[in-house]
Amino acid sequence: MGYKNEEKVITKLAEPEWQPEIKYWYEINLENLFDYVIQANNNLLSNKQYLKYLKKVHNIDKDTVDEFMIGIDFNIDNEGLHIDKEITDAFVFPIFSVDGLVGCELRSTTGKVIRRTKDAPKCAAVFWKPKDAETLYVTEGLKDAYNLFQFLGKEDNYTLICGSNGVSTTLKALEDIELNKFKRIVLLLDNDDA
Repeated sequence: MGYKNEEKVITKLAEPEWQPEIKYWYEINLENLFDYVIQANNNLLSNKQYLKYLKKVHNIDKDTVDEFMIGIDFNIDNEGLHIDKEITDAFVFPIFSVDGLVGCELRSTTGKVIRRTKDAPKCAAVFWKPKDAETLYVTEGLKDAYNLFQFLGKEDNYTLICGSNGVSTTLKALEDIELNKFKRIVLLLDNDDA
């Protein structure tokens, strides 16, 4: 289950007249979230500089960007000014729950500033979920999950999740998942105070 394989995504991308209307990240809600994610993903896939940066700094490759619809928001208003002085350009990491697309995490390309779209719930962010998965991997955050997905690949029989709001929501994420259906549960968390 990669994001781009979801029926809603395939259907929307196949509409020849469809053009996403980009919104400012702070205006995004569940009604326009899908269009925003696709536009941000298109922005990143066409920007070699940020694709290279994402690979070098976060070890996230272009195939993963495409599969999970990771994007870039240039955070610029109609006059060409940055809307949020702390976040300027931001990577857009979509958050998919067991129910589909529910929000985005935005991370500044120049620092550690993180924002989330309004209405983004604290839940399990699901990255890979075959129906008959035997192993559940739980990572600390979104970037950790992308890196683990790249390591494990699409062929393994596993489900991969993290808390949608980082490690602070890991317990909530586990409540969203039927744990008793897995033969193995692997927690991959950092050894720090977070």
